[in-house]
Amino acid sequence: MKNILKHIALATTMLILAGGVVSCKKEQNNLCSYMNTRDISKTIPIINKFLSELPTEWSDKEQLWELAEWIYSSCSKVISAFLWSDTCVRIWFIENGIERLSALCISKDRPMKIVKHTVLTPEEIEKENPFIVNRPENLKPIDWENYNDVYTVHWTYYRRNDIDDPWVFEDDEKPIRVHGWVAPDGFDIGLDLGPSHFILIGDESNDHIPFIPVLIIGGSEIVDSIKEKIATADLTKKSYVRGKLCTHTAVCITTRPWGCRCIVHPRIRIYSADDIYFE
Repeated sequence: MKNILKHIALATTMLILAGGVVSCKKEQNNLCSYMNTRDISKTIPIINKFLSELPTEWSDKEQLWELAEWIYSSCSKVISAFLWSDTCVRIWFIENGIERLSALCISKDRPMKIVKHTVLTPEEIEKENPFIVNRPENLKPIDWENYNDVYTVHWTYYRRNDIDDPWVFEDDEKPIRVHGWVAPDGFDIGLDLGPSHFILIGDESNDHIPFIPVLIIGGSEIVDSIKEKIATADLTKKSYVRGKLCTHTAVCITTRPWGCRCIVHPRIRIYSADDIYFE
C-alpha cells in the first residue's frame, strides 16, 4: 500500500515549482557554471554545502523542498526542480538550447549529502515516464453477468490521460458487480473522497494494490444505512457490491516533457443497502 500512496503523492508533488521570469534569477554561486552534461558532478560539493547549513530539526522532506527551491532560484538555466522520491530531486535545465533532466541521488545521513548527480539520457527519461500504465498481462475481460474481482476492474479502467485527449468512457453507467474487501476506517489511498464513499480493495500483495472507490448515491438516510451496515459487518469477510460503473479523476498534473495528464480511477455508484453484502 505504501507504494500506491507514494505514486499518488509523487504525482502531486511533481507539479512544477518553476514560475516567474528566468532572466530575473540571480546567479548566487558557481552552480550554474557546472550545470551541463560534462560538469554536472561538480555541483555536488556546492549542493552539499547548502544542505549542511539547513536547520537540523527540519524533516527530510522539508530539506529536499528547500533544496529544490534553492536550486531553481540560484541558476537561470534551471527551468524547474522537484521532488521525485524521498531520496531523489530532479532538475530540468537548458544546455545549448536543449532541455536536459538531471537526477540528484541523496543519502539520508545527517547532514544530508548528494552522492550522485547525473544527466539522464532520452531513453532513461522515457522509461521513467510517470504516465505509462503497465497493465498486467493476465488481465481478464470484464464479466458483465457475474462478480469481478477488484484487480480486474481497477486495472481495466485505471489510466493517466492527456488532459486534451477526448477520451470517451464507453462503459459509463453500465451495471457492474465487484467483490473485494471493504477497507477499514483510516485506510488512506491519498484521495479526498468525502463521507459518502467507502473503499473496496483487492487482496493482491504486489506493489500497486488495486482499489475502487464506491460512492453512495442518495440522501443521508441511505448513506447512513449503508455506513451502518458496513460498521456492523465482519470486514474479514468478502464484500459483494453491485452498482453502476463510472470514473473518478483523482488529480491532474504537469510534468516535463510529458505535458499535463489526469489520473483516472474506476468508481462504482450504489443506491441502497441491498447493493452490498458480506459473505
